[in-house]
Amino acid sequence: MWLKDLYDEGRALTSREYPDSRERDSLLNAVLEDVLHLPRYAVLVDPFNEIGERECSRFLDCARRLAAGEPLQYIVGWTEFYGRRFNVTPAVLIPRPETEQLCREAIERICAVFSDRVAPAHVSPAGESNSAAGTGSSSSVRRRWKSLRILDLCTGSGCIAWTLALELPGSDIVGVDISPAALDVALNQGLLPETSQESAKHGGQECLTKQPKFVEYDILRGPDEFIYHNEFDSFDVIISNPPYVRDGERPLIRRNVLEHEPSLALFVPDANPLKFYKTIRDWAERLLVPGGLLFLEQNEALAEETATICCNFSEVETVSDYFGKPRFTVARK
Repeated sequence: MWLKDLYDEGRALTSREYPDSRERDSLLNAVLEDVLHLPRYAVLVDPFNEIGERECSRFLDCARRLAAGEPLQYIVGWTEFYGRRFNVTPAVLIPRPETEQLCREAIERICAVFSDRVAPAHVSPAGESNSAAGTGSSSSVRRRWKSLRILDLCTGSGCIAWTLALELPGSDIVGVDISPAALDVALNQGLLPETSQESAKHGGQECLTKQPKFVEYDILRGPDEFIYHNEFDSFDVIISNPPYVRDGERPLIRRNVLEHEPSLALFVPDANPLKFYKTIRDWAERLLVPGGLLFLEQNEALAEETATICCNFSEVETVSDYFGKPRFTVARK
C-alpha cells in the first residue's frame, strides 16, 4: 500500500475522535515516526512509498487505538519529560508539563538553598556538557551532591525522582508509591546506562548518578512504619504530585484521561480533597530537617487551602504555572 493511502485510512479511522485535523495529523505523524521509523513529514515528501503489509497492520492498529481514545503515550510506550524519554504504561499517570515545571522549580531552589552540599567531582575538557549544578570557564566541572536526601511521595512513573537524580547527581532519592505496577515502571526506566556512557566520556569516572530507591507504601498510613523499615529517618527535600482532581471535576476531564489513565493517581473525594496534602504535611513536619524544602503540585482551585495547611512552616509561597494558575506550594521548615 502506498504511504498516502495508508495515511488517509488512518485519518478516516481517527477523524471522529480527533475532528481537529491538526491534532489528528500530529498524532498520526508521531505514529509514523515511532512505529514505522519514518520522518513525520514522510507523507508529504514521499507519498508513493510502498509500505509493507506488516507495517500497514501496525500503523492501522495504532490508529484504531487512537480512535478508541487511548493516549498516544501509552500506544508508543513513552513520553518526553525534562528532555528525556520516560517509559509509561496504563499503570502510571502520563507526566504533564506542570510536573516538569515543578521539577525545574525544585532544582533551582535546591541549588540555591543547599549550595554548601556540592563539591567538584572531576574536570573534563572545555566544551563538554555541564550538570545542572556545575559551572566552568576553561573546563567543565561536574559536581556531586553530598548527603542530599530527597523524598518523592506518590512517585508514579518515577519521572520526578529520576529527573532530580540525574540533575542533582550524587543525591540519595527515595520514591514512594502504593502501586506495585507503577513502581515496576519507575524502577525500569533504564536511565542509568545513558548516564554511565556520559560519565565514560568524561575520563571513565564512576557514574555520578545514584539510582533512586523505590518503595511500595501507602503514605496515608503515616511516616512511622516507613521510617522503621527504611534506612533514612530525615530528608532535606520532600516533593510530591499527589492525586488532587476532585470527583466532582470528572466532567471537566477529557474522555481519554478518564478511560485510560489510573484513577488512583488522579482523583480525591469531594468531601476530603486535601487528604493527601494533610498527610504529606505530616510527613514533612516529621521528616524534613530544619530549613528543609517541601514542593507540592496542587489543584489550582485549592491553592489557598493548600498553603494554609502548611502554615506552621517558616516560609510558604504559592507559585503559578506557565498559564498563570496557582499550581504549586513551596514551603521551608
